[in-house]
Amino acid sequence: MAADEPGQGGDCPAGVSRIRRGVAMAEYAIGFLRREISGPQKPQHEMEMHAVAERYGYTICLMVLVAPEREAVVQRLMTLVWNEGANAIIAPSADHFEPGEIDALVKLTDVIYVDTGDRLTIHTDDMSEADGHVFP
Repeated sequence: MAADEPGQGGDCPAGVSRIRRGVAMAEYAIGFLRREISGPQKPQHEMEMHAVAERYGYTICLMVLVAPEREAVVQRLMTLVWNEGANAIIAPSADHFEPGEIDALVKLTDVIYVDTGDRLTIHTDDMSEADGHVFP
């Protein structure tokens, strides 16, 4: 089994599993959830994130599951967004983020919530100023 196939970590950091790669011209998203919040609903949350990704035209390239004791989550997510060329982070709900994390992430990528379908993004005409908008 190749490192980029489902179930293989390859060169991924701990807690990250590579889901899919190699789809030409795909818009990539990263699935994100916290273990203590998803609990036994983790498989359901993952299926819902894949469905929302498809609805918005994304392919989930990574699924990130964070343990409660993990620190520097937003920096880790920003690095993964940059390294994977992801255009969005999809989470089951805003509850999976700590205060301030969403504001930092939306400067770099879209953030989509499964429970509400809200998509937080930056909209700029000339990229000189950025202000966050919510697009349902």
